Amino acid sequence: MNKTLASKLQKLQNRAAPILTSSSYNANADDLIARLGWNKLDVQLKFKAAVMVYKSLNGLVPDYLRTMFSNRSDMCTYSLRGSTGKLTVPLPRTNFLKNSFSYRDAVLWNSLPVASTISHQL
Repeated sequence: MNKTLASKLQKLQNRAAPILTSSSYNANADDLIARLGWNKLDVQLKFKAAVMVYKSLNGLVPDYLRTMFSNRSDMCTYSLRGSTGKLTVPLPRTNFLKNSFSYRDAVLWNSLPVASTISHQL
C-alpha cells in the first residue's frame, strides 16, 4: 500500500474513533483509538507482515512465498554473532525493490527482537 492510501485509511480510522466513543470531534484520536483497543494502521500492517514472514519461514504458506526468505545462517558457513534468527536482505538497487515484500518484510523481521532475548528479559 502506498503512503497516500495509508494516510487516507488512517484519517478514516481517526474520524471513526470519536463517533464510536461518542466523544467530541476534536478529542485526541490516539487516546480514543487506544480506549477502543485498536491498533493504528501502521502497527496493524507491520504485525500482518511479521505474521506472513513467520508463516513463510515455518512452511505454512505456498512454495512461492516460502522461497522468498532465507536465513543468514544458511548462507554463511561460519557463525556470526548477529546472524541467528535473521534473514538475508536482498541488495536494493531500485525503490521498487525497497517496497517489495521480500525486502521490506525481511528488514522488518530483522528489526524484531530475538525470542531468546525476550524470554531472558521476562
